Amino acid sequence: MTASRAGEFLYRIPGRPASLRPGAHSSRLDGGSGVFLGLQPLLSRPNPRRIDLRRSLTDPYGQWLVRNMSERVSVPLYVVADMSASMATDDKREAIACLVESAGLSAWRTGDPFGFVGADRTVRTEWFRPATHARGAGSRLAELLRSAAFDGGNAAGLLDAVRHLGKRRTLVLLASDFHFDLGTLRTLLASLAGHFVVPVVVWGAAESVANVPDRGLVDLADSENAARRFLWLRPRLAERIRSALRQRRTDLIATFAQFGLRAIFIDDGFDPDHLTHHFLGGTDDATAVA
Repeated sequence: MTASRAGEFLYRIPGRPASLRPGAHSSRLDGGSGVFLGLQPLLSRPNPRRIDLRRSLTDPYGQWLVRNMSERVSVPLYVVADMSASMATDDKREAIACLVESAGLSAWRTGDPFGFVGADRTVRTEWFRPATHARGAGSRLAELLRSAAFDGGNAAGLLDAVRHLGKRRTLVLLASDFHFDLGTLRTLLASLAGHFVVPVVVWGAAESVANVPDRGLVDLADSENAARRFLWLRPRLAERIRSALRQRRTDLIATFAQFGLRAIFIDDGFDPDHLTHHFLGGTDDATAVA
């Protein structure tokens, strides 16, 4: 597995959010500054202060034209993380910590507040951080997460995370291995429908198709309670495990697509460039079925 690294990533909000706080994102709000959207006739947008004299004098129809501007606003960025026992492996814990550190830095650079919600069976109040503009909030939290106990029996608390996000529409990085049934996943995604959601699927080395050997003794952990058992692999059984992993990936991608979402898969270490590539609209190789 490639070593994880934390660093800044670039992101943008889909659509035009509404907010009263100035920031870096184009909004639906009409303003005197911000993003230039085009010219419109004065009669359809009666604001004489924005008349463009040069363009109006050259308009072939003799219309008075005004500049249509969109205000720039801030949008909170939250990481909502699964802290159940299935996330307790070193590689998953490190990926979550790097994601938090990177998201905190990226939000601060963009001028957005950063927050965190950690959950297992319930939302863990000691791991709830309201959105803040404080510099270094993500880095400090990441260091604590690297030694935190990921020991909850399930991730049902994710269903309650929406209550901690506030009323403003928020960019949510929803981080989990998603080792729960698809019905629960659909309920979770429906509960977050009022926010901008990006699923971040965090899988460890043991869940990589490439790491399943044809033969040998493997150490398996139960996805619910992290109980460990040993299994002797044979070629036929190994292929069944690989097939199940591929199918699970396919099912997750299809379920996210039902909600108009495209997931980021982290299964070879965290890389902030991967998130930049995702947000800026590139083809996400990580969503391809291995």
